[in-house]
Amino acid sequence: MARGDFLEQHPEDARRFLGGWLRGVEMVRKNPDKAAVLLQKSLTGVNTLDDAKGMLDDVKLPDYGENRAFFNPQGSIVNYFSIYQSAQNIWRKIGKISNVNAAQQTVDTRFLEAAAEYFPGASTSVAESKPEFDFKAPAPHSSAAPILTKTVSIYFPSGASVLDENAKAVLDSQVVDLAATFGSAYLRVSGNTDNVGSRDANVRLSRARAEAVAQYLMTKGFDRNKFDVVGNGPDKPVSGNDSDAGRAKNRRTDFEVIAR
Repeated sequence: MARGDFLEQHPEDARRFLGGWLRGVEMVRKNPDKAAVLLQKSLTGVNTLDDAKGMLDDVKLPDYGENRAFFNPQGSIVNYFSIYQSAQNIWRKIGKISNVNAAQQTVDTRFLEAAAEYFPGASTSVAESKPEFDFKAPAPHSSAAPILTKTVSIYFPSGASVLDENAKAVLDSQVVDLAATFGSAYLRVSGNTDNVGSRDANVRLSRARAEAVAQYLMTKGFDRNKFDVVGNGPDKPVSGNDSDAGRAKNRRTDFEVIAR
């Protein structure tokens, strides 16, 4: 992100900065051990080399070709729109901006395109771009303690596991950013129900609902192997099932971030 007036006044500085950043990304990829040493020496609070290596493992540093593919209309530009909207909401809340702009109006690829001279022969093909994070194997069914747990109330029609538009909006606003923020981690999606009806039927239904959530998140660019889908049925209540209010609390979906 950069201010429009700065870009207009200093276009060459912007181009060179971007080129330098992306060449730095290439250096990190070619020599991650050297990059970890530099990171440890440069940042206060990074106490060990293992800490620095762990930080680099947990962050995605797209190279020039991946950036070009990302902003391609046939690429992942929709993910940029989602990220920008979330950032804009935060900036408004903390008083940094007052005007609201459509994400489409903020895309300016002039400087990225002008940096091509630094990367001759780089592929900008969507088909050849690498995935955001590589999940070669499915998420393990692990009892490992989660890094973070987020509970979200997602409404499903009685006995059904189909997401309606309201449920999708909830996922867009509360879960997509969570999955993206912890891009290198697994995400356990746990469906839960109240105790009305048979336990076996509720377990099957809760898993089907959790799977529907995972399938929807895949449409946002996430790998299916990122998600561990679990159907708890009525086995993990957070409230009593002896009242409407209690049963409503138990009908929920939990999202747990699991370190790889």
